[in-house]
Amino acid sequence: TTPFRSLDVELTDAVVKELNARKTPIKVISDPTRADTELIGTIVGVTKNVTNRNQQNLPLENEVVLVIDVVWRDLRTGEILTNPKP
Repeated sequence: TTPFRSLDVELTDAVVKELNARKTPIKVISDPTRADTELIGTIVGVTKNVTNRNQQNLPLENEVVLVIDVVWRDLRTGEILTNPKP
């Protein structure tokens, strides 16, 4: 019902592609029982703003601002690797 209804799936795919493309030891695996860490994100806000309009007042440029809570946890120790909210 909103223009952002598949945003969670698109964002997850983009994060997975970025992690797998980087030359780091971090790799995304499909079997959660073999994972050392987990990354959990929650979209808490989406704002779309028009930043530029044409002479007919139609949008030329837009910006989308995402606010996301992210927790990265070590599954071996339970330690939170990101700074938790106070």
